[in-house]
Amino acid sequence: MAHTNPSQVDNMLGSFFTGGVMSLFYQLGVSPPMPQDVFSVRYLCDIVSVEITRRKTGAVETARFLRHGDGFEQLRPFDPKTMPKSSRNFLIRKLYASSLSQKEIAELMKVTQQTVSNVCKADTPPMPISLRSQGSH
Repeated sequence: MAHTNPSQVDNMLGSFFTGGVMSLFYQLGVSPPMPQDVFSVRYLCDIVSVEITRRKTGAVETARFLRHGDGFEQLRPFDPKTMPKSSRNFLIRKLYASSLSQKEIAELMKVTQQTVSNVCKADTPPMPISLRSQGSH
């Protein structure tokens, strides 16, 4: 088994960071992180959520995008406050079915945990046409 020395690991991580990761942030239109920053990219139920903690200032930047169509090249900024209530509630149920906690859903959807609870307890209406046309499953 071949061993990798620390300088080789640093070179591989540096290439990964400047190549794949940086291009992802540029494609999303988000200021890319610096090597000392901490970031996460999460994809769930057609929502891409990016969070960057800037170590120098302690600031936390968050951006959310909704995927439309079949590929990630069709991402749009996502603000759940602009969604029709029926579409928002459908997405809340979809997120809940994917095993996210009510608290996580509330944070992602910018609503209270009580709203998530109420939506999840209510009878499930049919999927809104606006989400059906976007290719959601």
